[in-house]
Amino acid sequence: DQQEEGGHGPRRRKPNKE
Repeated sequence: DQQEEGGHGPRRRKPNKE
């Protein structure tokens, strides 16, 4: 669940990109 921090996209529940 910490792979989204890299900047892939809102795959789980952290829209850090959008």
